[in-house]
Amino acid sequence: MQKKPSQVDEFERQVVRFQAGAMTQEEINAFESQLRTDERKRLIYLRIEKQSAEIARLMKRQINLHGGSCDRVVVLPQRNWLSHPTTRKSIWIGITVAIALVITWASVPEQGQQRPELTEPIRLASSSARITYSDNATWSSANAGAPVAGVDLKTRTSYHLTSGSVRLQMAGGGIVSLEGPSAFKILDQQQIDLIHGRMAAWSPNETNGLTVQVGNLGIRDPGTAFGVYAAARKDVELSVFDGSLELELRPTESRLDSQRPPERSTKTISEGEAVTISRDASTANSIEFDSEPYAQLWPLTVGIDSVSHLIDFVPPQTGFKLAALASDDRLFLFPERLNLTLTAPMAVDLARDPDAKQAVTWPKFEQDSDVPVVPAGRVLSSYLLVFRPKTKDRSTYRSLSGSITFEKPIAAVSVRGKRLELSERIFGRPDVDYDSWRRRSLEDRASGIAKAPADRIAISADGHRLNFELNVDFNPDHIRVLVDHTAGQGEQ
Repeated sequence: MQKKPSQVDEFERQVVRFQAGAMTQEEINAFESQLRTDERKRLIYLRIEKQSAEIARLMKRQINLHGGSCDRVVVLPQRNWLSHPTTRKSIWIGITVAIALVITWASVPEQGQQRPELTEPIRLASSSARITYSDNATWSSANAGAPVAGVDLKTRTSYHLTSGSVRLQMAGGGIVSLEGPSAFKILDQQQIDLIHGRMAAWSPNETNGLTVQVGNLGIRDPGTAFGVYAAARKDVELSVFDGSLELELRPTESRLDSQRPPERSTKTISEGEAVTISRDASTANSIEFDSEPYAQLWPLTVGIDSVSHLIDFVPPQTGFKLAALASDDRLFLFPERLNLTLTAPMAVDLARDPDAKQAVTWPKFEQDSDVPVVPAGRVLSSYLLVFRPKTKDRSTYRSLSGSITFEKPIAAVSVRGKRLELSERIFGRPDVDYDSWRRRSLEDRASGIAKAPADRIAISADGHRLNFELNVDFNPDHIRVLVDHTAGQGEQ
């Protein structure tokens, strides 16, 4: 006779479903109500969080020790997790094993650390900058009332980030991400003084310019992307990820916050180039371009708040080859064209009504009259998710599931051949050979010799998270996610 689950067992399963993002909004509300009112359940929840964090930390360390790869083939049974939220004991065990394999839905902070914070869309009417995302950020004791997501920053006040990372939205439109240890000062709506530390920055368009000051160096960003590292009292390293920017070298005391007229020379640095500049701006020398030091900051800068551990974000690089993105147990995510206005309606495979505020899923077998369309006028950024097994074996398949959380809401997703081709004519990167990929569609039913189960994706009710379950045998899976930057569409 099967033993009836205890209340503790049942609540532990609820915690797993909450971590996996498998709850409906109504279930989430009920779950959070239990945490607020039941001390015992709060302690159970914290215990599981701690255990999950420790497992993930140990496994991540183990995988790093073995070259960042795993030689296991993970074959998961088909689960109808998107449409049937029922949790069984087998799912509890399966998810625990998945955590140990670093196939998780979302990262869990270690004990004593704060969870990444999401915030409502910002409105910078009177302030110069605001923190829009904070991941395990700790601040110097000099910063009373440590800044958190949603907090406006004071101008001409020094902020010292001792650990973790934050994303800032400048009132002038620029986006800046920093990781600790670093120190900075907001000068005005378009200017920031990097005292020391590592920073990645992006200006969505030329009208929303950004200037970063480091010592006597001024970096003017007219709608491009770059990374800068300034060690205390040492030379400054600058790498340009996209477009071109202008360096202003001020070998005298003519800093941006000085009242003296500037004495300067200028230098243009273009995409794929890197330089090292002395703190006094007297010398500037070319160095080898390397975006790897910004691998953690760059996703945050372009609006990706969190990804599952099994996803590798592809850093900016020259000579990018899509064919190089192959792994049996990893997916790859990279940004394509960002902040682009759609000039004509575009057919997609899955579209989300920003006013509906309910989850949408694929596959759904549409009639021709029901083809999802994104209307003209939307301002969108595109991200491509790639799952391409390195091992070519038609007799088996590999399954990976996880999630990606974006700062802005998802407008649409393309996953089938013709609509992938249509969307990449608009959003594709000019340095990527998409034509070499023909059979890359997601499958809406069991397929292949191995009878790989149907692929499944879902956009969460708030629009910010994409959940996916991919089953791949021989051919790759591509998912193009279009994120909405249209004014007013982020206000959810």
